[in-house]
Amino acid sequence: MKKRLKLLVLMKQFGKYPKHQPKIDMIRALEKFADVYYWHNDGDIKDIIRKLQIKPDFIFHYDIAWNYGLAPNPSFGSF
Repeated sequence: MKKRLKLLVLMKQFGKYPKHQPKIDMIRALEKFADVYYWHNDGDIKDIIRKLQIKPDFIFHYDIAWNYGLAPNPSFGSF
C-alpha cells in the first residue's frame, strides 16, 4: 500500500456560500488520495503545524487575494 500524502490546507470556511461550492468540492476531492488537514484561522505556521501534530508533505494556502478574504493570514516568521 502506498503512503498517503499529508496535505495542510489553509483556507477560511466559505463553503456556506453556494457560489463557492465547486471550489470546496474540488478541494474535498483530494481526501480520496491524501490525508487532508484544514486550518481556518490566522496564526503562525509553526504553531499551526504544532497544534495539528502533523508534518505536512505539502501546504496549500488558498487564495490570499482580497486581503485574505478566503484564506487565513499565517505568519511564516523565520520558517
